[in-house]
Amino acid sequence: MDRFNRIAMEIGDLNPAVALDRLSTALRPGPFVNSLCKKPPVDMNDLRRRAEKYMQMEELAETRNQARAEENYNRKESGREPTKKFNADPSSSRPPKGPRYTTYTPLNASRAKVLEQALSSEILIIPKRANTPPRADKAKACRFHRNRGHSTEECSALKDKLEDLIKQGHLKNFVSPQDHRPRGRDEEYSRRMSPPRDRRHRKRHLRAVRDVNTVNQQKAPRMPTITFSDRDFRGVDPIQDDPMVISVEMHNCIVKKTLVDQGSSADILYWNTFVQLGIPEESLEPYHEPLVGFSGERVMTRGCIDLYTRFGFDQKISREIKVRYIVVHANTSYNVLLGRIYIYIYNDFCIMVIFNLHN
Repeated sequence: MDRFNRIAMEIGDLNPAVALDRLSTALRPGPFVNSLCKKPPVDMNDLRRRAEKYMQMEELAETRNQARAEENYNRKESGREPTKKFNADPSSSRPPKGPRYTTYTPLNASRAKVLEQALSSEILIIPKRANTPPRADKAKACRFHRNRGHSTEECSALKDKLEDLIKQGHLKNFVSPQDHRPRGRDEEYSRRMSPPRDRRHRKRHLRAVRDVNTVNQQKAPRMPTITFSDRDFRGVDPIQDDPMVISVEMHNCIVKKTLVDQGSSADILYWNTFVQLGIPEESLEPYHEPLVGFSGERVMTRGCIDLYTRFGFDQKISREIKVRYIVVHANTSYNVLLGRIYIYIYNDFCIMVIFNLHN
C-alpha cells in the first residue's frame, strides 16, 4: 500500500476508478481482495482506511499464532518433566548433549570467518537447516545451523567441527602462534632430533619433516555428469530465448523466481524481496549510481548489500558464496536478478546453461 500511495501521488490527474481497478488486479488473492470485489471503495480515503483495518487483523492473527506456539511449547516441556523423573535409569539414559571438548584451540579470528574459509575450501559440509525454537532469541542468528536462537560464536557444534578440522591439520592459518608448540610424542621426537650436520643428515631430516607434516587430503565431491543428446533438441525453436529461473537460499530464506541474466552486469535484489527477507534498512550501504538499461532508461537504486547466497539444495554439491546485490525499487515479476558477475564467480553452474549452435 505504501508503494501504491507513493506512485499514485506521482501521477497527475489520476482517475480514482482506474487506480482502484489496477490495485484490485495487482493484489494477491485473499480476504482483502474479496472484500474489495464485494463492496468497492467509495474513494481513495475509504480504500486506505479498509487496508489499514485488514493489516491490523493480520498483525493480530500473527501475534495470536506466536502466543499459541509458545503455549504449546510450554505444555510439552511441562509434560516431559514427570516422564523423565519416572523413567530415570542410569543405564538407559542418553549422554547429555553438549561440547565434546573441554578445551579448544585458541583462534586468531572469529569463528564466523573461520567457518567461511572452511566452506570455501570445501573441507566442511554445512548441515541441514535446523528449526528455530519457539522461545528462541530472534536477535541471534547462527550461520552454521541457519536458524535463530544462538550466535555463530556460541555454537557448540561448530566449535567441535572446527576443532576436528584443526586436529586433522587444516585451518593452520587461524591457529594462534602460542598453540603451535608440539605435544606428546611429537614433542619427545623433536627433543631427540639433533640439527642436521652433513648432507646425509639433512636428507634424513627432510624426510622426517615431510612425514610429520603429511595431511590426508579429502576427496573432492563428485559432480553429476550433464549431457545432452539429439532427443533434447527435438521440438526446440532456435529463435526462442527461454529465461533461466532458479531458486536460491539467502538470509535463511528460500527465494524463488531468481532470474539468471547473462546480459546484465549487475546482481540486483528488488525492494519487495529485500523487505520480505526482514533485513533492516540500516544494513544498506550507500550506492548513488543509477542503473542504465539497453534502451537508455535509468532506475534509481536504494543502496547495496552483501548477502551469502546458497546455490543448490543438495548438501554434497551445493555452494555458498557472498554476492553484492544492488537494491532497486522496480516493478517486476522476479525477486532477484543474477548477472554476469555471478556467472564468472560461480562458474561451476555455467556448464548447465547450454546454447544450441549450428556448427
